[in-house]
Amino acid sequence: MASEALTNVVKHANATDVAVSVQRRGARLVVAIDDDGIGGALEGQGSSLRGLRDRVEAVGGELEIASVARVRHSPASRVHMRVILADDASMIRHGLARLLGEAGVEVVAQVGDGESLVAEVGRHRPDAAVVDIRMPPTFTIEGLVAARQVRADYPEVAVMILSQHVDSHYASELLGSAQQGVGYLLKDRVVDVEEFVDALGRIHGGGTVVDRTLVDDLLRLPRVRHPLARLTAREHEVLALMAEGRTDKGIAAALFLSPKTVEAHVGSILRKLDLPADATGNRRVLAVLAFLGAIEQFADPGFRSPRSSSSSP
Repeated sequence: MASEALTNVVKHANATDVAVSVQRRGARLVVAIDDDGIGGALEGQGSSLRGLRDRVEAVGGELEIASVARVRHSPASRVHMRVILADDASMIRHGLARLLGEAGVEVVAQVGDGESLVAEVGRHRPDAAVVDIRMPPTFTIEGLVAARQVRADYPEVAVMILSQHVDSHYASELLGSAQQGVGYLLKDRVVDVEEFVDALGRIHGGGTVVDRTLVDDLLRLPRVRHPLARLTAREHEVLALMAEGRTDKGIAAALFLSPKTVEAHVGSILRKLDLPADATGNRRVLAVLAFLGAIEQFADPGFRSPRSSSSSP
C-alpha cells in the first residue's frame, strides 16, 4: 500500500521531493508519506485514492489524506493571521504549515500533544490554534480537551478542531463550551486552502464554523416533533449556512437572495426556535446548537419517530 501511494506521487503530484516515515504508536503502525507536489487530489476524481482507502480499511487500518492544493495568492489577498498547529503526525503539521504560509498565514509554533499546545498558546498568544482531535496518549479526544482548555485560559484565541470523522456530539460539546471563535471541520477540508483560511478568518473574527457534513445531516432529518420541524425548507437552508459560519451577506450570495430577505429568514428562525431576544449567548450559535442537538437525538438508536410508534393491542 505504501508502494501504491508512492506510485500515485510519481504519476500525479509532479513532486521533486518525497519523504517516508514509519512510527509505532502503541498498537498502531503509522506510515506517513509527504511530498512537495501540487496537491489537491480528491477521492473519486482519477487519483486512485478511493481504491487505496478500501485496501487500507480491508486490513483494519485508516487512511488520512491531507492533499492540499498549492495555490498562489496575490499580496492583496493574503490574510495576516498567527496560528499554532497541533497534530501528532509531524509530516501533516509541516505540510499544512508550508501551505498556510503560502496563503499568508504565519505559523508561530507546531506541537504534537495537548499539553504542549496549551503551553505554546500561553507563550505565543496566537490568533488561532488548529488542533487534531486525536492526539497522544490515547488518540481519542485529547485535542478536544486541550482546545477547551485553551478557550478557558485564553478566550481571545480561536480554535479550529480537525477530525477524520465528524461527530455531532463533539461539535456540540465544543460549541457548548465556547459559543464564539470555534470551528469543527473534517480534515479533508484543508484540501481547499483558500476556503480553509477563510474559515480560520471567520472564527478569528468571533464566528463559528461547523462542517458541511453535519449541515447535510440537518437537511436529511425526519420531520418530527422538534422545534426544527417548524422551519420551512428555505429556513433550513439558511440555518445550514449559518452553521457553516456564513454572515447574512454570505448567505444571500449563496442562495441568490437579497440581504433583507436573509435577515427576515434569520429572524424567523430565531423566533421559531424560541431563542429570546435578550439571550446572553450568541443567538446564531444557539440556533446551530439546536440543530446539532437534533442530529444527536435522531442518531440515537433508541429514538423512535412519533409517526412510527404504535401501541400493541
